[in-house]
Amino acid sequence: MKLKHSIIFIVTVLLMILLTTGTAWAEGGNGDGSGGGSDKPLLLDYSSLPNGSTDVATDVSITLTFTKNVVNMAVRDNNSGCFSLTSADGASIPISVIMGDDQVDPDIKRIITVEAYGLAPATTYTLTVSGALTSKSGVSLGDPVYLSFTTKAAEPQPAPEPAPQPAAEPQPASTETVTEKEQPASDQTEAEAESEKEKENAEAVSEPEKEEPDTEQQEEKQADALIAADEEADVAEDQAQAAGSGFPAWAVIPIIAVVAAAVIIIARKKK
Repeated sequence: MKLKHSIIFIVTVLLMILLTTGTAWAEGGNGDGSGGGSDKPLLLDYSSLPNGSTDVATDVSITLTFTKNVVNMAVRDNNSGCFSLTSADGASIPISVIMGDDQVDPDIKRIITVEAYGLAPATTYTLTVSGALTSKSGVSLGDPVYLSFTTKAAEPQPAPEPAPQPAAEPQPASTETVTEKEQPASDQTEAEAESEKEKENAEAVSEPEKEEPDTEQQEEKQADALIAADEEADVAEDQAQAAGSGFPAWAVIPIIAVVAAAVIIIARKKK
């Protein structure tokens, strides 16, 4: 019974050894976890972004798969500095180089991801993998690898929609004074008349007052006129008497009165 159990145990161990060895041989390695022997070259096996790609997003993530373990702790620091991204004019673009832990997940030991953000639209960039990239087994890439791509053009921005205009509020009835053009014809006539009147008053005030005639001078002129009338009457009476025409003396009195009245009227008109 014990012999039977021992045989089963030995067969199980042998099967496990055969399976492990077969896996290593299937990978073409030497079973040391390097992903290949030192006699096999290190090559770029796959890129998620083929060389010469166009219309690439300005935020890009490029997954690179190699033929050997390139993320092991022994080569991680060296390999993280073997990637660079430049624009067409040679300017260096910041990138992130992401490597997994092959001790935790052996499936990612050949994978390195390069990320870049905020690239310019419609611009050509080149990702360079240095020939110094080295596998865990100590094999270097040798010749550098170049991957060029062009980002897509900027999308046209839609025209901004016009802001909604608030509805116009009703305007209250105007309380402003009616202008002269809007006044009725009758109001304009009255206004013009008042304006003319004020203008005449202003002109009257601005003109120098005419000097009134001296009252004493007027009285002297009247007295002189009366004296002259009396003298004329006397002369007429003397002439009548000298002529001896029989003209009565009483007829001279009305003539004198008429002459005096005429003199007074003339004097008043001169005022």
